[in-house]
Amino acid sequence: MDSAATTQKIINKYNKWLSYWESKKDGGQSHAINNGFSLASGEIYCWLNSDDTFTNGSLKKIAMTFIKSNAQFVYGNSLNLKAVNSHHL
Repeated sequence: MDSAATTQKIINKYNKWLSYWESKKDGGQSHAINNGFSLASGEIYCWLNSDDTFTNGSLKKIAMTFIKSNAQFVYGNSLNLKAVNSHHL
């Protein structure tokens, strides 16, 4: 789910690996996430913002947590990275 028109070019590049996507005006990030979850099927849902990434092994840890426990919800810590010589306005 995405509300930014500029992202459509990037999405089109990876379209063959996506089962569904849409880009339209919505009520903000939370609204878009809720819309996505309402369309999703399966047992495990996740969202990852466009400027975020998983660290190595994260998906395996998540899967093993669900397999080894009766957890219904899993979350993790964030790690804030800052590029060397970056400039923030």
